[in-house]
Amino acid sequence: MARPRPEAVRDRACGKGALSGVRRRVDRRVALLAALVAGGAAAVAAAPPSPAVRPTDRSPDVTAANHRAWGSVSIVDGLPSDAVNAICQGTDGSVWFATDRGLAVQDGRGTRLVGLGSAEPRRVSAVAALADGRILVATDAGLYIVDGESAAPYAEGSTTPVCAVAVDPGGSGTVAVASEDRRLLVDTAFGGTFSVVDLAWQAPPASARAGETAPDLAAVVVRGMEIFVASRSSGLLRLVGGNVVQSVRGLPASVSALAVDPSDGSLWIGVASGLRQGGVYRLDGSERLTTISADVGAVTGLAAGGAGNCWVATAASGAFLVSAGGIERHETF
Repeated sequence: MARPRPEAVRDRACGKGALSGVRRRVDRRVALLAALVAGGAAAVAAAPPSPAVRPTDRSPDVTAANHRAWGSVSIVDGLPSDAVNAICQGTDGSVWFATDRGLAVQDGRGTRLVGLGSAEPRRVSAVAALADGRILVATDAGLYIVDGESAAPYAEGSTTPVCAVAVDPGGSGTVAVASEDRRLLVDTAFGGTFSVVDLAWQAPPASARAGETAPDLAAVVVRGMEIFVASRSSGLLRLVGGNVVQSVRGLPASVSALAVDPSDGSLWIGVASGLRQGGVYRLDGSERLTTISADVGAVTGLAAGGAGNCWVATAASGAFLVSAGGIERHETF
């Protein structure tokens, strides 16, 4: 009698197609952030995942029907907190995590905490990678710069809590930092000396943000001579020449995320109102504002790719891949 094929034994034991139906749940918030940033802009160009990011035992099974392996990184893997506020990828492929209890890096040797010169953990709101490999870190005790294993204040004596940081991708050396007290700090020469633009006069009455705990300034990006600042109460602000403040019209008042498209310099804009309302917009080089989708849910993060598209992380609706033509893909977890 002929021996049964191994495939037939496996199908009887497991149920044909059972493997393709197995999907374990992952931590939603960290998985969304990891999906947005792992590989940086190359992620949307379908580059293979960085070897530094390893799936955990909670990752979904990879089958012929599922070529993308979603994983999560949490305190189990070495993060100091599961409250991850931002992620960036360094020039060497390492992945940096800004959390409510400090800065962590995953560099192929595991995930480890990076000290910022204080016995108490710092609340880290944002991180940005420099072309020379150093990392800028926005904390509740000012802006830090991390070089290898050492960290130091970016500007000596500056302890103002900052909530967002950006560098000019064009290589001009401009660094823009948003503070929790609605000031924009700009260093155009990367020399540690800031000029200050006070945005407090743009702020609405305190009653307008009653109950809000997040800083009003949510994000900042540099695009050539322009600096854009996302405000959760005043929409999108544009600064030209360091002092001229203009409000970009046509957007809702609560702008929560920004990203510059490296392919053409267009600006991707995320909006959040509550946990479930929000949208994605695009401001092109001719200053034309386009609504990509007004109903993706509250946007928490953006990562632009090099092919004219952008990943969108939301608070409760999963992740979207969008382009100028609309939504291309929707991922849920």
